[in-house]
Amino acid sequence: MSGRECGCRVGRRQGWRRSRRTGRHDEAETMSNTRERGGVDRRSVVKALGAVGAALATPELSWGAFAAQSDVEPFEIRVDDQELDDLRERLRLARWPPDAPGEPWSYGTDRAYLEELIAHWRDEFDWRVHEAELNSFDHYMTTVDGQRLHFVHQRSRGSSSFPLVMTHGWPGTVWEMLPSVKALSDPASHGGDTAEAFDVIVPSIPGFGFSGEPAEGTDIARTGDLWVGLMDQLGYDRFGAYGSDWGAAVTRYLGGRYPDRVAGIHTPGAPPRQQREPNTEPERD
Repeated sequence: MSGRECGCRVGRRQGWRRSRRTGRHDEAETMSNTRERGGVDRRSVVKALGAVGAALATPELSWGAFAAQSDVEPFEIRVDDQELDDLRERLRLARWPPDAPGEPWSYGTDRAYLEELIAHWRDEFDWRVHEAELNSFDHYMTTVDGQRLHFVHQRSRGSSSFPLVMTHGWPGTVWEMLPSVKALSDPASHGGDTAEAFDVIVPSIPGFGFSGEPAEGTDIARTGDLWVGLMDQLGYDRFGAYGSDWGAAVTRYLGGRYPDRVAGIHTPGAPPRQQREPNTEPERD
C-alpha cells in the first residue's frame, strides 16, 4: 500500500546514510536474538531490562504532568474519504505490462499475482478497519529540535514501569511494532506478569508515517539524538531500547552514545562489534 493512500509516507532512503559516529557498546547491556526475525521476544527483553530497571530509581511520570506539556499533542489517524476514493480509482486504471517470458517470477513480479493483489486492495481491503485498530493505541505529535515527530506512547497500568523505546526499520512504520507493544505494556493480558510491564514509546523515524520530512543530513546519529530529546520531553531519564533493521542501527547508536541513559539494548541478529569512541560534533560535521 503506497504512502499517500494509507497515510504513511515511505521513508526517503536518500535522507539516510550510514553514520560514521559510532560508540562503544560494552558500557550498555547488549542482547541479541538470532532466532527471531522482525519480532520482539518479550521475555528476553524483560529478563535483560527488568533486572536493570528494578535496580534503578524507576521514573514516575504522572499523566497530569505529561498532558500539561503544550508541545505534546494527542493525535488521531484519519484518512479522508476522498483520498480513499482517489486510490481506488487509480487502482482501477492500472496499466499492466505484457507477460514476461518463462516461468512465473522468473523475471520479476508475476503479473497474475499482482493483478489479484490489486483487485483485493481495490475491492476488498477495508482501510477503516485497520485505521480503527491503529487508533486503539495512544498516538501523539511533538517537535524535538525542530523535527516534527509522531509517536505511540503506550503506558502500562502500573505507576513504576520501566520505559522502552522501540524503533522500526525500512521500509516500515510503527505498525510493525504494535503487536509487541500490547504484550509489553500489558503482559498480564498475554499470560505474563504485571511486574514485567513497560511504558512503551514507538516513534516514527523522520520521513516515515506521520513524522515530518527529515532535515538535510538526518542520519542514524541524528535520529538517536532525537529519541533522547523525545524521552526528555516525556520525563524519562533512564530507558531501554529495541530496534530492527534501521531501528537496530539507531538502537546500537543509543547504547554506545548514551550509556548513562540507556539501561540496555535489544536487537535481532548479531550483537554489535566493539567500536571506537563516538566522533565529536566537529568531527561529525
